[in-house]
Amino acid sequence: MASNNKTIGVYYCNYDDFIKLQEAIKKYPGSSEEAINEYLRNKGSRNLIDSTTFYIPVSKTGKHHAKSNNWYNIDYKNLEVDISNSLEGTRKTGSFYYLYYVSTFTGTSDPSKRKTGVGGIDFFEEGADKVYPIVKDELLNILETKIKEGF
Repeated sequence: MASNNKTIGVYYCNYDDFIKLQEAIKKYPGSSEEAINEYLRNKGSRNLIDSTTFYIPVSKTGKHHAKSNNWYNIDYKNLEVDISNSLEGTRKTGSFYYLYYVSTFTGTSDPSKRKTGVGGIDFFEEGADKVYPIVKDELLNILETKIKEGF
């Protein structure tokens, strides 16, 4: 995932998983890039969004919340997906500026929920950590299945 000034968090695969992916890519008949991009644009990005959304907190005041709305913007790039919070509008008209408070350490949050020690629950990290093994395994499975089939 790429980083820009509105990205919630940056998440990469770990080294051992990268080596496994690299080996599968080397053996893949045809364009592994196309298969990876297709997965990320469909199921992979959906898994990340759903898992992140699960960890977004909801206040008890009945406000308009990101958790029950399309809080994200998504930008598909080659071999990556950039998920960022929606910055359209204003706080009163449905913008979700507050979603990046925990990653930029701005804004205020309930101190009892502080995971980072600075403020808030880093719901992107929580969501990505939870879904990472699933995304990795599905991606490897797609590549390995096509390798076995001979494409």
